[in-house]
Amino acid sequence: FQFNRIARAEAEHDGEGLLAHARLFALLNMAMADATTAVFDAKYTYLFWRPSTAIRNADADGNSRTDPDPAWAPFLTTPPHPEYPAAHGAVQGAGARVLTWYFGPDHAFATTSPTVPGVTRQYRNAAQFAFEGAAARMLGGMHFLRALEVGALQGQRVGDWVLSHYLKPVRRR
Repeated sequence: FQFNRIARAEAEHDGEGLLAHARLFALLNMAMADATTAVFDAKYTYLFWRPSTAIRNADADGNSRTDPDPAWAPFLTTPPHPEYPAAHGAVQGAGARVLTWYFGPDHAFATTSPTVPGVTRQYRNAAQFAFEGAAARMLGGMHFLRALEVGALQGQRVGDWVLSHYLKPVRRR
């Protein structure tokens, strides 16, 4: 996942040692895994339809003010699971929370994506990176805005919980 690449690149010059880096990666991946579990539990609780289904079948939504567009297609491939809340938003929210905790809220960085080789993007902080990644899912037609907002909040809360409960430093006497 991209957060691991970002953490690895940024940790190379943060002046911390192996133990701090191991803790960072453990917390980062625990938060993202827990966010994934939480969001999929919610998805199968709510069973909300995706934009492609909603737009193509708008005549079945009980709202006389919406018209179907059977030919509508998203730009991005739609995953075969319920839409709400957005998993990408949750994982991004959790990952951003851990990176913000470790590097600080004003830690700027640059990163590239394996899907867009040669393009480097600059980010003010991990929260901006998470927001942009989630917004791309809406603009690509995979998600409604509300699913991304709720997913991000869910992920942030999972990230906060992981940071406050796991891998606390041990003080030797």
